Amino acid sequence: MSGWWNPNRFIQLIGARDSALLTMVCAVIVPLLTPGCGDAAVGEPRGLEPCIPECAGKECGDDGCGGSCGTCSAADTCNNISGLCVTPVGLVWTDSIQSGSSPWGFDNLETQHPIDVTVAPSDANGANLSRVPDPLGGAGYAMRQFGRFDQAGARSQLALWSGAFDDLATSGQAVYIAQEWYFPEALSTDSWGWLALWDWHSTGPSWGENRWHAAPSLNLLTDGSMRVVLEWGGTAADINGWTGGQSSIGLPVGEWFDIEMRYQWTAQTTTISVWVNGELFLEQSGVQTRDSDHAYVETYIKLYGESDTAWSPTPSVKYTRNVRISGERIWQ
Repeated sequence: MSGWWNPNRFIQLIGARDSALLTMVCAVIVPLLTPGCGDAAVGEPRGLEPCIPECAGKECGDDGCGGSCGTCSAADTCNNISGLCVTPVGLVWTDSIQSGSSPWGFDNLETQHPIDVTVAPSDANGANLSRVPDPLGGAGYAMRQFGRFDQAGARSQLALWSGAFDDLATSGQAVYIAQEWYFPEALSTDSWGWLALWDWHSTGPSWGENRWHAAPSLNLLTDGSMRVVLEWGGTAADINGWTGGQSSIGLPVGEWFDIEMRYQWTAQTTTISVWVNGELFLEQSGVQTRDSDHAYVETYIKLYGESDTAWSPTPSVKYTRNVRISGERIWQ
């Protein structure tokens, strides 16, 4: 019978769920097949170590044994890192593009051409990032992201990883980031290529160690439709798959629009959602965004990519403004 009967595993599964049922099983059923069922304490079948729930200091979340340490009220959400119930927070950060100075509230600005070669921001250098008047002639300013996305590739990006962003993202709560984008023209390439518009990185335990690039990245399709796809890289792709489906329609062109993303930094599973002008645009569920020992999370508002033949139009331009961060939906 040893080929199909594993009494210790059978007893462990029952004992973890119902001690009364375990007593009955040990007294009546299992002795017929395996003596000594009740030798150990309830939940400690012979030959196996018990799973001890870890709920000290926790109000909610996984207990480490497949159970739960509790649930939160409808108004709160579970912080899966601390195991505490927390109340979602409102707006915690906005950029200073309209009235500030470089880096306009961001942690870092970066321009490269070719990729991995940092250059001074300049159209002549193949990558630029600058504050300019509203390109549609309205009031205020926007960040102009410019690049020559050829075989060498280029990068024009604004980064967030500290301060209010870090406090909220590493709390375990969902993070909502909204921003306004403007594309003067649709972007495309007729050959192999990729173009990232926005992505997330997770890393740790030391900064830059075991970095999950593109976890995920919001990328343009190459066909000029302005449709986008969530893509994952490296270890994150091994876990979540390389892509999370494509949007059914394209991003608006020739007008300002609002794009908002829901992101949660977690070693468990979560849902990534993208809305355009308040309407759900793209979503992927059941994904993992960090390794269990990761300690840092970053997000990058990008125009970053390459192609065997340069993306058209060449160079390519995207404008960004009104970036804001919240613990709850922003654009409703």
